[in-house]
Amino acid sequence: IVSEIILSFNSAKQYDEADGWIEKIDDINHKYYKSYALLRAAQLLEKQGKLEDAKAKYQALIANGNWWKAYAEKKIVAIDKKMAN
Repeated sequence: IVSEIILSFNSAKQYDEADGWIEKIDDINHKYYKSYALLRAAQLLEKQGKLEDAKAKYQALIANGNWWKAYAEKKIVAIDKKMAN
């Protein structure tokens, strides 16, 4: 549910409202759903230009399990390139 709420706020461009829900990700006990929420949070933070925070969520996504690992690794490389410029 948390990931869907984050996705809804992202789609509606209500980024500030999503921030409170991003904090709830740590409370998710199911690894798959936690990974999905981390993915959505990272995408939202990247869209907001919060690259350090987005990178941290992508790293947490990788650490949490193999779901979307290759995607997260590519996004981390892209964020590193953006931050280097």
